[in-house]
Amino acid sequence: MNVMREEDIVSGGSMSVEEATDRAARLLDKYGHLQGVSLIEPMVHEEFQGRVTMTSSFGTEAAALLALVAEVDRDLPVIFLDTRKLFGETHKYREQLVDQLGLTNIRIMRPDEEKLKAEDPNGMLFASDTAKCCYLRKVEPLQRALEGYDAWLTGRKRFHGGERDALPVIEPAGTRIKISKISLSIVRCHAIRFRPKVSCRLAACPAQTALIPIQPMYVPVAGPVRTRPNAVFTTSSRHIVA
Repeated sequence: MNVMREEDIVSGGSMSVEEATDRAARLLDKYGHLQGVSLIEPMVHEEFQGRVTMTSSFGTEAAALLALVAEVDRDLPVIFLDTRKLFGETHKYREQLVDQLGLTNIRIMRPDEEKLKAEDPNGMLFASDTAKCCYLRKVEPLQRALEGYDAWLTGRKRFHGGERDALPVIEPAGTRIKISKISLSIVRCHAIRFRPKVSCRLAACPAQTALIPIQPMYVPVAGPVRTRPNAVFTTSSRHIVA
């Protein structure tokens, strides 16, 4: 199997790679100084009307992004990847946020069952081939979910540190355009409203996420984490926030 990563999803949009690159540069020049609702609104209602979606893990930080999107358009398609490895708390928190924010267009994408039976029959593929597990449970479903869209609001955030300090607000991604739209101050302001009251659980494989309240002091970690995705360190232990 030719294993793809999320950043390898480059086809499916209506633009060519060259057109997407040129358009991203123009949009960055026009909107690159904006953040939050001020950035999301023109992307949704002017630049990519009907051709833009959002991906969300429905975790504690994602709640802040969803709140901003709800202010702009509660019917914006929001893609949620159900890897079949998520904790029950994640699903409960998703339902809570959908109800609280009034979101009306949640698209739950799951792995191809036939491919899972063939490649991961016992659900333990993550222990021997993390990349293939992520492809089956996350990347391939996301590739299907993005069909028909030219722009993609992502949950990547510049405040995560490391390489993400230089994260552009708007960038080309093959035949699509990625938009990363919010700052640390906005996350902190909104996330406090949506802290889930659930116990901390650590992920056993990259297709799992766990929910914890956001800690007041933490050091973000950039780059891929092989066994615990989207990880941050608190002063005492390693937790997962989606």
